[in-house]
Amino acid sequence: MGNERESDEKYCRLRDVKISLDSVALEEGEENRGFSLCFWIYLSNSARPCSVILHQTNPKAQGDVPFVALNEESKLIIFPLLGLHEEAPCPGSFFPWRGVTHLSASDVCPLERWVHIGCQVTQKYMCLHINGIMVTGTNLGSFCNGKNQRDSLKLTTLVGNKGEVEGYVYNSQVLPSPVSIKSQYTKDQPLRLFLDYSSLPDGVEAGPDGVWSIVGGKPSCRRNFTLEILLLNGIGQPVCRDMEIMATLVYADNGAPVEKSRDDGEDPLLLSCDGVEYPSTNRPVPLVCGRAAFKLKMAQLSSKSDNRLFRVFFYPFSTQRYPFLETYSQPIRCISRSKQSQRPTGSRRKHSPTPLPCETPSSRKTSNGHVNGSTCSLKREVSREIQNQTQTLNQNQNHNPNQHQNGGVEKFDQPEKRPKIECKTPMVQEDVPGNSLEVLNAKSNNADAAESCPPSDSDSKSFNEVVEPRLGGPSALADSLVFRYCLEGTWERSIILREALSTASDDDIADFAKRVGLYTGCSHHRNQILMAKKLIEEGNEMWATISFDKTRVLWTCAIPEIVKKFMCISNSKNRGLMEQDIEVLREIAGCSEEMRKEDFERLWYWMYPVALTLVRERINKLWECMIPRWIEGFITKEEAENALKSPRPERPGTFLLRFPTTRSWPHPDAGNLVISYVGSDLMVHHKLLALNYSDERGELQHLLLEEPELTQLGRVIRPEVYS
Repeated sequence: MGNERESDEKYCRLRDVKISLDSVALEEGEENRGFSLCFWIYLSNSARPCSVILHQTNPKAQGDVPFVALNEESKLIIFPLLGLHEEAPCPGSFFPWRGVTHLSASDVCPLERWVHIGCQVTQKYMCLHINGIMVTGTNLGSFCNGKNQRDSLKLTTLVGNKGEVEGYVYNSQVLPSPVSIKSQYTKDQPLRLFLDYSSLPDGVEAGPDGVWSIVGGKPSCRRNFTLEILLLNGIGQPVCRDMEIMATLVYADNGAPVEKSRDDGEDPLLLSCDGVEYPSTNRPVPLVCGRAAFKLKMAQLSSKSDNRLFRVFFYPFSTQRYPFLETYSQPIRCISRSKQSQRPTGSRRKHSPTPLPCETPSSRKTSNGHVNGSTCSLKREVSREIQNQTQTLNQNQNHNPNQHQNGGVEKFDQPEKRPKIECKTPMVQEDVPGNSLEVLNAKSNNADAAESCPPSDSDSKSFNEVVEPRLGGPSALADSLVFRYCLEGTWERSIILREALSTASDDDIADFAKRVGLYTGCSHHRNQILMAKKLIEEGNEMWATISFDKTRVLWTCAIPEIVKKFMCISNSKNRGLMEQDIEVLREIAGCSEEMRKEDFERLWYWMYPVALTLVRERINKLWECMIPRWIEGFITKEEAENALKSPRPERPGTFLLRFPTTRSWPHPDAGNLVISYVGSDLMVHHKLLALNYSDERGELQHLLLEEPELTQLGRVIRPEVYS
């Protein structure tokens, strides 16, 4: 608690900032000596171009002059200092400050994000650092030719902008010049609360307008959805801090709390904890290693609130409230299950109903010529309906699973163009999972003909073959466990598999995988289940090796062995991992200097499916190829977007191949590749690439370039290979 109070004291509202330079000591003949000014700044959305952020005041000057401002391009600029530099602006200087010397950042200043500003000042020189990196500097003339003029600088004070721009300053310091600004940037960083949008939560549908649709209302209809909150530092790394986070439901238009239902007085947002539901406002969730997972249900329908949209609002429970320690979900429309089931099953689908993009329905014709879509997820089915389906299967072993219609799920759009590469699934946007994109590589009559995770090309098998569950005979894994697996989220599925592997035989696991694939209509669950035993066994062995059976291990000691194991599993002989690859692995693990077993498991569950994908001969060739680099290393979606957009958007058709950092075992897309490419709208799109590995028509890179949307390979500039 002491550290929290100390950090709170370092936060200051922009209007209350007052930084005095009275401690600066400049001596005659020491033109190269000076001081450094460092601080973090957080600007709200009220900041506009040409706004002054910090002013300079000096009793010897008749009026304030700017020190930090935003120019017309919303880039941070700083001005020379009053009482020190001849080029300092004159009192009354206003935008556009033509003819006034200033230093400008190279990039637009992000709003509602922390930015570190460092300024090194001497009598004849000034340079600007942004986030620890020097961006520009200039030579200046000096006024300090005598003691009186040097003392004039000590009268200069930097003050806030009197409320014209809302924001905060953190840990402002005036330091001797030899102090490294980069060390100050990494030494003491502010915090911010962040909602993880890296993947669409289970139980959420995203529309093309970005609005989430969540089934709620009556207790029998509500669906769980899980939102993960992160506590990050200034450079986006998780921070371990004792803090509890609250969640409440508010209206999206004005932020007012949603009142209780007038029918039964039930709280509008419920939090599930250990199987018990509580009002979300009565149960704070503690952060564990900088993360807090909220398993929520909505009791309030939008239709009972004048069809208004909601948001989930997250904030600290017992600390001072700051805007950067608060975060909101996307706008939410809470709907009843009956409204979804009224949709016609034959209508065309415009957005994905689920965050599991590989779980796509396969469309097949029945004997009467009609097309029925098998469900991509059984989450819309209530337990009674699933049990009825099972009874029917037990009565007739020849039942075709694709003759079951799910009124709550519609078919995906089929591509109009003849494909060049067969895919097991449409390549769904990762950044906006609900958007409908042109399906690049899907064959309309064989959209899920391939499986991605077995380690060899010869292992590929079409799921179009009818897979019959083992009916009538004893099984260690009951149907109820199959249904539970189909209905749960990714983390709960991993727990089910770990528990099942302790008692089930290999035949039982194989049968379980077939039944899950049958009931979900998606063969890719099967792959994740079949790899589970080896994944868990090798993971346990790996942890015992690197930790010496202890509870924690230093990251720097563990990562060389982890990289060595990855290269061994993936059969990677010529390509190692780069420094940024290692940093991405660290972000996936969510650890800092020390790694716990839980952190290792997060890393292992992501890395192992990727390694198995690289075992495939055709993928391995692309991975090993460095000139050109067909598959980028472990990069995030943001890195891919920056590479394709900065400093200006690449031409349409430029693409990168990468492994998504948000898909971990047993997610059915774990280990798959994603294409990030520039579309005809000059926007960067992300689509899941799922290949039919039995396709022998040519090299994979040639098939990719045959696609009309993909014309040339892009590039991410990265450091040297990690050693």
